[in-house]
Amino acid sequence: MNARIRILVAVFALFAVLVAPPCGRATAQGGKAEPARVRFPRGKTGTVLKGQLRADWQAEYAIVANQNQTMTFRLDDTPPGSLTLQVMDPDGADLPLTSDGKRQWHVALPKTGEYQFWVKRTSGKPGVSRYALAVTIR
Repeated sequence: MNARIRILVAVFALFAVLVAPPCGRATAQGGKAEPARVRFPRGKTGTVLKGQLRADWQAEYAIVANQNQTMTFRLDDTPPGSLTLQVMDPDGADLPLTSDGKRQWHVALPKTGEYQFWVKRTSGKPGVSRYALAVTIR
């Protein structure tokens, strides 16, 4: 009977080690994903980013741009109005977006560096929002 118990304990311990989630990596990073790097196709000044978000999810992007350039966004979302956009400069300060009409904005870039922007759901309610975000820099 002692042999059976030892075998069961050994099997349980092996199972626990194999099934346990890896620790260290996610903990060291705080569980936060890196932003997706935006790159334009060669010779182009813009691209279209597509995705879908659930509940209170958000999509984070990063792009390098120069001082005095203008970044323009056009957001097509389904359902309409279910998403919003936030932009931060290289120092982490929020940049106010100027509306160019329905679901289109622009912002003059105050410095050279990496800008971050987020597509966010306006509601944490269940459901899915799909989007196509056109980003242009000139």
